Amino acid sequence: MARTVGKTGELAYTHEYLSYLSRSLSIGRQVELFLYIRDSGNQLREVEFRPGFERAFPDCGPYLPPPFTLKQLADMLGITEDEYKHRFLEPNHFSTPPDDTGGSEEEDIPF
Repeated sequence: MARTVGKTGELAYTHEYLSYLSRSLSIGRQVELFLYIRDSGNQLREVEFRPGFERAFPDCGPYLPPPFTLKQLADMLGITEDEYKHRFLEPNHFSTPPDDTGGSEEEDIPF
């Protein structure tokens, strides 16, 4: 599951499978599963997979840790909160700088 979340950002499993797991795992094990998924390199994807996890495992919701704060996420990346907001939360953060004319055919491509 941790690999799937890392690749897709969500619990990409059938409702039947997730329902079976929800009935089969104790609340403590559900919380452990959440922590394992999140702490296996998916901290930045928590905002993507957490809502689906809470729908699939509704009984453990009150026992899950609070979502990471903006500051915690920025600290994990070694950047400021403002830089995190600019890079990940603002729309069109992949825009081309205004002075970029698309390059010329004569320029070498850096490798």
